[in-house]
Amino acid sequence: MASNGILTAMAWTQASSIAVWGGTDFKRFDANIPLIKGHQGAVTDLMFSPFHNNLLASSSEDGKVKLWVIPDGGLTQHLKEEDMCLTGHSKKALSVRWHNSVENLMSTGAIDNTVKIWDVSCGKMATNIPVSNAITSQQWSPKGNTLALMVKGSIMSLVDPRNAENAWQQPSHQGSKAQKLQWIDDDHIVSSGFNKMNEREWAVWDIRQQGQGPIGTG
Repeated sequence: MASNGILTAMAWTQASSIAVWGGTDFKRFDANIPLIKGHQGAVTDLMFSPFHNNLLASSSEDGKVKLWVIPDGGLTQHLKEEDMCLTGHSKKALSVRWHNSVENLMSTGAIDNTVKIWDVSCGKMATNIPVSNAITSQQWSPKGNTLALMVKGSIMSLVDPRNAENAWQQPSHQGSKAQKLQWIDDDHIVSSGFNKMNEREWAVWDIRQQGQGPIGTG
């Protein structure tokens, strides 16, 4: 689910579809709700642009990342044609993240073991970042100069897209299940995952102490 306080979007029960409604419009939905129906695979992630309330990005198992301009007042009929399609991932696209401070910049991750940075003003890929496995979480730092990644195989990676070859990485949670992360501030990250016994756990990391493990766990 994605929301900007004005609009809310979520993957719908019908495969490959997205429902969009007013952020304060609380009601029961019927079977005839207008849907976005432009993907050929299950929708995996959604995010509204922080700069344009009506601009929604979606990723899908069809490998495509699509941009949709939602009409003012929401959908009144099914929306089947995207406003832009970003093609470049060779396998399932798993996540989309708009940049915090650069209006037309977006990162996407897929199970093709790449993270791609896009300039959506022209629909072109700006940077391709290879990773060792599929990513399970990605977040831009508050300043926007670092992209934090959780990589399948219990790896946390920090990447400056302007110098992606010097990405830093270290072991994260030891469990095999998917892991997530979020920035607390520009120097600290909180992550969630599982230990070797598959028990849920969290950890706090100080990125100024790279390679020294978390500064707190629970």
